[in-house]
Amino acid sequence: MKKTLLTAIIAAVLLVVLTFTASAKTPFEDVPDGKWYTEAVLDVYEKGIMNGRDGGKFAPMANMTRAEFVTILARLAYADTTGLGKGLTFKDTKTSAWYADAVGWASGEKLVGGYDDGTFKPNAPISRQELAVVFVRFLDSQKITLADNPKVDKFTDAKKFASWSKDAIDTMRRVGLFGGDSAGNFNPKNNASRAEIASMLSRFDLMHVKVENAKKIWKNVTGSMLPMDLGAQRSITRENIGAKILDNLELDPETYGVYITYRSADSARSNHDGLEPGEHTPSNIEFSVTNKLTGESTKFKRVMIDITYDPDYVLDEESVFVDPREDHWIDEDKFEETVGKTLYSTGNPARFAKAFAKAEAGEDLTVAYIGGSITEGAGATAGHCYARLTTNWLRLRYPNSDIRHVNAGIGGTPSSLGVIRAERDIMQYDPDIIFIEFSVNDSDNDLCQETYESLVRTALSGKNQPAVALIISWLATDSKTEYACRVGDYYGLPVVDVDEGVDFALANDYFTTDDYTKDNCHPGYFGYVLMSSMINNMLSEVEKDAKAASPEDLVVTDAPAETITPSRYVNMKIYDKGECEAVKIDSLGTWKISTDGYDSNGGSTERQYGPIPFGPGWISGGDGAMKLTVTANTFYVRTDGSSVLVSIDGGEAFGVNDEAVFLDGGTHSVEITDADGNPTTIYAFIYN
Repeated sequence: MKKTLLTAIIAAVLLVVLTFTASAKTPFEDVPDGKWYTEAVLDVYEKGIMNGRDGGKFAPMANMTRAEFVTILARLAYADTTGLGKGLTFKDTKTSAWYADAVGWASGEKLVGGYDDGTFKPNAPISRQELAVVFVRFLDSQKITLADNPKVDKFTDAKKFASWSKDAIDTMRRVGLFGGDSAGNFNPKNNASRAEIASMLSRFDLMHVKVENAKKIWKNVTGSMLPMDLGAQRSITRENIGAKILDNLELDPETYGVYITYRSADSARSNHDGLEPGEHTPSNIEFSVTNKLTGESTKFKRVMIDITYDPDYVLDEESVFVDPREDHWIDEDKFEETVGKTLYSTGNPARFAKAFAKAEAGEDLTVAYIGGSITEGAGATAGHCYARLTTNWLRLRYPNSDIRHVNAGIGGTPSSLGVIRAERDIMQYDPDIIFIEFSVNDSDNDLCQETYESLVRTALSGKNQPAVALIISWLATDSKTEYACRVGDYYGLPVVDVDEGVDFALANDYFTTDDYTKDNCHPGYFGYVLMSSMINNMLSEVEKDAKAASPEDLVVTDAPAETITPSRYVNMKIYDKGECEAVKIDSLGTWKISTDGYDSNGGSTERQYGPIPFGPGWISGGDGAMKLTVTANTFYVRTDGSSVLVSIDGGEAFGVNDEAVFLDGGTHSVEITDADGNPTTIYAFIYN
């Protein structure tokens, strides 16, 4: 059984897209709508890869000539062919011919050669086996490696292949650029038609992205304006900037993804804090482009762009990223069996039933995700990670609801940092559904267990009585956090155990580790589709439970008063701009408020933990102590790694960076006991 569940996902996505897409129109009178080659001809024409012939026709059924083909290859290589035809010695190739420079370039690259009689035969048709050889030479010369893609059956007429063409034909077959006819024949000696080559080149363009020559690809980089709605906090996201970069590059977001470095996005947010409508300021953005069909990524580029505060600008957040080649990686039965292994529990359906009913009624819904790099989309893109795919599944499931997507995944962060930033990153948006994923970066120590439960209680206390689900991600080194299951059982929450499902599939050789991940941790494109399917399966089962439940069972209740751990970190707030309600500055002493940020080249001058910006703090200017009056159950202090001494109520000073009390997650902890014998904890987060 070769059809998979993933095929159904793709079909649903394409149905939505095609609803809003008109049929393709070409400028050529001999390329009517609806032919098998129409879309490909339009694609290669619009991208400047192929042009028409004289008289306004494309001549789709005409043979491709040798001269035409080398000209096309020169375009694909972004080659400067000026003057390369002057040294040609072929008897039948004039140096003034329109194709002479391209022939000179192709000859110099050793893609083509002449015949024994000293001719090039520019107007002769190119056979299918000749095309295969020349194109494989082109790939090698450009250092382009295409992944083995569809499982195309071997050609039935292989005995007819010339010995010099066999390897090239097999390469073109394996990467999906060549297919056989209805009988499985390749027909090596048949001439290649212009329609066939347009179709091949359109597929090739989807498999490969070349942006090394940024000046030719990026349109007007210097001073380019990216409008953003800056009215909402943290609205300059890596995903939004990436979407605009793809737009400027004229690349299809369903095929290409953009990776924006942490520092670039944080710098852009800092630079644009406080802008008024119409104002703009430059940001140094570092990015790379990835082809989601092949996994091929470009080198990082750094460009200076202007982001303008445009309160009327609305970015289309309906982008859907699905890799269409992955449906052959695992058959349907094995796929569904793997997915079924991950449903640890469906929990109490009351909160999800409330959210589903809201979406069914056409009301707005907000879905939030908080976690580490897997939630963020490392290993693929933010647009293709499990979070975006899950939100898109909900959007397809509830088309009448405007579903807002909030992704608060930040790489390298455990729940001890997640609980601090929860209010700022997800709770301020009043989410209706919250997914929590910190299993890879957490461990089973007391700090992680307490902050994880505190994060769950923070999520459950939200204004909209949000539904909460827990996700246990997969990691090659078994560091599975069993306490996530305990928390799920205690609070009646759905738990999706991705770790269990992936281990099961790997043990049964349903797919390989390399299919799922390239670094033994972060899923690739297939991995994220599988992970999202596991979550979607949970949502479907919870829907069934909600429909089968009695009204009494669907009454939403508060979290139990008793806790598993002390849970001292519920509803934490970040205070990062000096004095606030909970912190009063009695005396700065020799300290001063820091104004550090980013320099003009995008380099960080602010000490911070990885990608998490906490704003200005204080810098010591001497030995004079700063005195604070703090009113809080738990007080976190972050430092830059230097020795900072703290004294409470005039007691003996202690260092908050004592290595003897180092805990996971970049956290230092010191236990204090006040005069009444009540324990207090002060945490210092290290920002090197």
